[in-house]
Amino acid sequence: MTRTTYHHGDLKNSLIEAGLEILAQEGLGGLSLRKVARKAEVSHAAPYAHFADKQALLAAIAAEGHRKIHDRLMEVLARHPNEVAEFRQGKEKLLGFFVGQAMKETKGKANPKLLNELLLARLKEE
Repeated sequence: MTRTTYHHGDLKNSLIEAGLEILAQEGLGGLSLRKVARKAEVSHAAPYAHFADKQALLAAIAAEGHRKIHDRLMEVLARHPNEVAEFRQGKEKLLGFFVGQAMKETKGKANPKLLNELLLARLKEE
């Protein structure tokens, strides 16, 4: 007796792509693991090999979205190195301005290095 096994190839990514399509067409309320399986043309149990539940699939979809945004941003930055340099220079000038204003308002009593570090930390938070 010959047994043929079914192997999808890239099930996880196919499920994520199917989930993205369903979200785009039907919104969050239309998303289910069963619908994702149907769209990916696999059994309704197949998604559970990679995702414990709908929330796990949504987390993977979000991670994939972030990865795509990051990749796209890196492509744009690589194509526009001069603009990136100008932005960095502008940011440094802006920080210098804020530090200068703080020094004026405190009549020189503020620590400029500390102010600069605090402003950089604040910018990273936002």
